[in-house]
Amino acid sequence: MENEIELDTRSEGRRQQQSYYVLPRYFFLIFIYFFILSGGVLFSPFTEEGGGGKRRKVLLLFFYVFFLVDIFFFFCVSEPKAEVEFSNQLDKVAWSVKVGSNWKSAAMEADSSVAYKVVDNVTLGAKFSVEKEALKTAFGIKDYNFKFEWQRNSDQTLVIDTDKKLESIKLGGFATLRENYVGFAQVQWDKNNTKRLGWEAGIEKRINDSSSLTGISRQASAGSLLYKGKIDKFEGHLAYNFDLDKPPAERHSLEYKLCFNF
Repeated sequence: MENEIELDTRSEGRRQQQSYYVLPRYFFLIFIYFFILSGGVLFSPFTEEGGGGKRRKVLLLFFYVFFLVDIFFFFCVSEPKAEVEFSNQLDKVAWSVKVGSNWKSAAMEADSSVAYKVVDNVTLGAKFSVEKEALKTAFGIKDYNFKFEWQRNSDQTLVIDTDKKLESIKLGGFATLRENYVGFAQVQWDKNNTKRLGWEAGIEKRINDSSSLTGISRQASAGSLLYKGKIDKFEGHLAYNFDLDKPPAERHSLEYKLCFNF
């Protein structure tokens, strides 16, 4: 029993020591993230052009509010994951390759996808994923799926795709509801859970040419709120997720993502 208590104490000490190392990295990423989302208005009150204008004041208020929210959910955010993505689109073929690394577990994963436009309004696609777990040198197959997309018109699109190595089938689509509003919904059939169909629905509000706000509801007990902002070649994502079916300590989480397009 003494050995177990001593082991727990050392483990707690290691976690505490690690938190001191991670803390500066978190605040650096948070600072860069909100600087991008706010369009660089953090320092605007100290410049000759700063301090005036309704848009500048709104963005500055947005910066401070979400900074406080991020601090509140600080311990719900896991270590960030670095990703590098390459993509290209030709006349009828589009492809992308994405490589990601988890800073906490040292695991790596790679995704590759290709889409081919059969006719003007029909597209077929495939996706293949591999991953390498921590302390292992070989990559293993993680997932592979297919996708069918039919664009009925410029405002309506039907999508059929698979998930979990073809074990799940999703049927859904999205449509333009009115100017700057896009609605989407899908149902999911899983062969491991045939008694209950999964579903999700949501709506995206386009705020301007460089930002949008999306709300998603899943199974009536879970959902997400996603904000996307872009300035020049930088893009930031902030997502709040909740799931009432999980234990109280895991019901709420906050995720953020930084992208550099080159």
